[in-house]
Amino acid sequence: MTACSTALAACSAANGAALACSSSLWRLLGTATCELRKHASSSSPSSVPFWPEPVSFCGASVPADRVFFCTSRSFAMLAPRPVLPGHAIVTPRREVKALYELSPEEVDDLFLATQVVSYILNRVTGTDSCTMLLQQGEAAGQCLPQLYVHLVPRRKDDLSNNDDIYPLLEKSLPFPLDEEGALHEDEPKSKSLQAADFREWILQMAADKQPLPSRPAEVSI
Repeated sequence: MTACSTALAACSAANGAALACSSSLWRLLGTATCELRKHASSSSPSSVPFWPEPVSFCGASVPADRVFFCTSRSFAMLAPRPVLPGHAIVTPRREVKALYELSPEEVDDLFLATQVVSYILNRVTGTDSCTMLLQQGEAAGQCLPQLYVHLVPRRKDDLSNNDDIYPLLEKSLPFPLDEEGALHEDEPKSKSLQAADFREWILQMAADKQPLPSRPAEVSI
């Protein structure tokens, strides 16, 4: 087990009792894990596999190593300009501006993916709180031509004023692009959580045969 995986396992163990999950979350996480493991054999033994299917955000290609959760209709990536550690973006794979443009299946998948990603973020970062923000329309603060959900793991007193999170999120957009029109990060990789950390945690849950997290019967869907 690597130093990274040891730290992730410790984080997960510390928070496992407080973070129950629904059966729908567990099913989607399991499906994504199976898809991720299919590509493990083609990856370097020293690296964490990733989804090979290309995805884009606002017409810009997203490097595969930034994506840490992916379904047939949605995906999640770490924000190129994170406002706090673990700041992620969940978005439909099909580029739309508004929620009402999505099909019922896409809506279901987007919010199930948001549910799963918030769970993953809390487990990996050792937190139990999360700011979630979806802005639709210019008057509501949407500044990009694609629907997206901000997810930011939170700790008590991580900001002097809790409402400061909103202007910080606004300043984190638009995302920076490189010369080829692909997203790139402002923050050096050595100083931030990486998508590989989250993909590694997902794989550990399956590889270590970790039991289904306990959950109240009433939240099962």
